[in-house]
Amino acid sequence: MIDPHVRIPALLLTIVGLAMAVPVAAQAAGSANVNLSEWSLAIRGQDAGPGTIAFEVRNTGSYTHAFEIEHNGDEVVRTDNISPGSSTRVTVDLAPGTYELYCSIDGHRASGMDARIQVGTNGLQVMQGNSGSSGGGGYSC
Repeated sequence: MIDPHVRIPALLLTIVGLAMAVPVAAQAAGSANVNLSEWSLAIRGQDAGPGTIAFEVRNTGSYTHAFEIEHNGDEVVRTDNISPGSSTRVTVDLAPGTYELYCSIDGHRASGMDARIQVGTNGLQVMQGNSGSSGGGGYSC
């Protein structure tokens, strides 16, 4: 039989060793908040520059929405559908450049749920908000 005084320290050393071997997820270099509602897509996140950006996407509307980021016509990230009142977080690496952000539900982008952003050394700048009939739009602050 193993002495309990030996077993417990050995177990603790094993746990500590395993914890040190598990990689820690990279922290986002910046963050941005995105609110989706009929028919607008609003962005806040001026502190977010090139690198890893965590987008906290909230559906503040009463319809199901989704969120997509596109760069030069290529999909960077796309969420699943987001129910009214729900949110999701997506973390992506964005190089300096211009990106299209929009709701990928059929017809929502055409209704004004889109924005164009510029990611650069001065942070994330909204270049163009939407033109939806509800007067919504993208913004940064």
